[in-house]
Amino acid sequence: MKFKLLVHVLVLALIVILINGQHSYAQVVNQENLSSIKVDALSDDQIRAIIEQIRSEGIADDQLEKVVLSRGLPQEEVAKLKTRISALKEKEGELDVDNKDIVNTVKGRKEFKFEKPKSIEKETLPLYGSQIFASPNLFDINTNRPTPSNYIVGPGDQLQINVYGKSLVDWRVSVTPEGFVMLPGMGKVYVGGKRLQQATNLIKDRLRANNYAIGNGTFVDVSLTNIRTIQVTIIGEVEKPGTYPMTSVQTVLNALYASGGPTQNGSFREIEVIRNGRVHKVLDIYDILQRADIENNIYLQDDDIIRIPVYQVRVAIEGEIKRPGIYEVKKGETLQDVINFGGGLTDSAYTTRIKAVQLTDTEKKVKDIVNQDIKTYIPQKGDKYIIDQILDRFENRVTINGAVYRPGQFELTSGLKLSELIRQADGLKQDAFAERGYVTRLNEKNETQIIQFQVKNAAQGEYDTLQLKREDIITIPSIFDLRETYNVTVNGSVRKGGNFPFSEGMTVEDLILMAGGLSEGANTQRVEIARRIKDSDRQAKDAKLAEIITLSIDRNLTLESSKYKLEPYDIVSVFSVSGYEVQRSVQIQGEVMNPGYFTLSRKDERVSDIVKRAGGFSAYAYTKAATLQRGAENIGIDLPTIMQNPRSKWDLLMQSGDIIVIPMISQLVKVSGEVLRPKNVVFDKRSFKSYIINSGGFYSECYKT
Repeated sequence: MKFKLLVHVLVLALIVILINGQHSYAQVVNQENLSSIKVDALSDDQIRAIIEQIRSEGIADDQLEKVVLSRGLPQEEVAKLKTRISALKEKEGELDVDNKDIVNTVKGRKEFKFEKPKSIEKETLPLYGSQIFASPNLFDINTNRPTPSNYIVGPGDQLQINVYGKSLVDWRVSVTPEGFVMLPGMGKVYVGGKRLQQATNLIKDRLRANNYAIGNGTFVDVSLTNIRTIQVTIIGEVEKPGTYPMTSVQTVLNALYASGGPTQNGSFREIEVIRNGRVHKVLDIYDILQRADIENNIYLQDDDIIRIPVYQVRVAIEGEIKRPGIYEVKKGETLQDVINFGGGLTDSAYTTRIKAVQLTDTEKKVKDIVNQDIKTYIPQKGDKYIIDQILDRFENRVTINGAVYRPGQFELTSGLKLSELIRQADGLKQDAFAERGYVTRLNEKNETQIIQFQVKNAAQGEYDTLQLKREDIITIPSIFDLRETYNVTVNGSVRKGGNFPFSEGMTVEDLILMAGGLSEGANTQRVEIARRIKDSDRQAKDAKLAEIITLSIDRNLTLESSKYKLEPYDIVSVFSVSGYEVQRSVQIQGEVMNPGYFTLSRKDERVSDIVKRAGGFSAYAYTKAATLQRGAENIGIDLPTIMQNPRSKWDLLMQSGDIIVIPMISQLVKVSGEVLRPKNVVFDKRSFKSYIINSGGFYSECYKT
């Protein structure tokens, strides 16, 4: 239908061109030869005709450039064609021949209206078998390979006859249209329609009859030196029907590959080879894909016809199958055959029953196919089989968690007792909470049920009358699960302060060791412990928030000195020795005599002190632009005033990490904004106006005051 509509559209387009006196480009219709086409001279309708003809051959848009190049369109014309196509798509939407309507005559000329195609739902499952015709060079013939012995000799073939041994002869003879070869001095030998081995035997017989000692010191080799060309016609549901020139050593698959293979409606399993007016062989692509059976992939002969009929039954299968897809089913095949086509079910497939979605005359229906019927169920056209996955649950599992040495999943054997399960888990750990454990179970109402037991007695068999069931979860709590996580904290003059796990019997010295030891300057004579208050009077205004304990420790942290025991949540503070100070450094950069780092000698050192320690300013120091950098801040300072009034309020106290920056005096004046030529101008003593004039003056629209 689509092909007929395409022809109709092309004819109308040509009539329109002729009526309006346009140039006639009949060569546009000849899609096989585009070598003489000039894209600039083509109308939009002719561009559309080229595109739609190529699309009708089953060629995707992204292959368009490759196809027109292969059909002779010059590279420069290909570029023009792509530009024209892009312009048409932008103007009219995606081109679709099935969506084309003739609109009203415009200025005496009929034009076509192209609408964007309607959205079509694509089948997500692949059509099994189609992939082999999409693979490049999969069935290209190798003409350099040895001629097969079952090759059928025919008119146009050329034979090389090599006689050696007691007699030496080398003949090259051609098979005549009548099917014979002429041996010099020995007449005709009829070889047409014979296999190559049979033809060789006939030639040997003729040589033997003419006194050649064949087999008694004389030997004969017959080979094919020129393979004849034959014509094969491919019809039916094929992507590119027509007559194809083939070589006589090519097979049915070679011809199918050249024609693009079956269409979406074509059969992959009933491909007929018609020879001399009758069906000679029927090729089933599945035989090749499933079993590598190439018996019916025969060599072609001149005037063979390959016919691809419409498929009869196709079904889809998806889910837990190794190769989901759409499969063609022949008469007598079952659902088991379809599963085999798909490579079999996956390891996690639910095999008890398969869900089938079927088509009735009016709607869809669901059918369950049980396991024992899979080998006898006959697929119906349009069936879709869904292979579910097995349930994510266990038929014989129990789980034990918590304070046992080997928690995890265990097999629920017949009569498994709670005490036996605890033994299989290597018994209770020392931290097991002895008073209570529980079993979590899903009851018949699909509700969670909790069954308690006493752990210390359960391990001795007291609860063995409790019958364990599938998916029971036994929980043995740990005493540590039933209380807060105990920790202690150390801060101050230690190397790595922070929180640490509490252990029974832990001392202050133990905690300091965990923190990496004391830091330089630690005051071992004053260590404070802040302890939680458990009985504070909440009604008192002066209620205590913590108990403060002050003690001294041995700097060497010896075992003998470790006497004070910590309690959970204690906070230990190690103070520094009074008067202990860490050196603090500052930096001065830029135009001073000795820039660099300086260590503060007193807490009250100021900016002026550091400038003096740096030897004062250089000859190029621009003190008015000096800044003080403190962390991420950039503080402006009035350095000339500071140096004239040292230790005044402008002379800031220095802090660790401060940087004083004194830039070099600038010799340029920057002029920017609403002037004709913004730039930097060399400074000299001149008026403001002279700088403006040097930069081209103001824009005329600039507001001047």
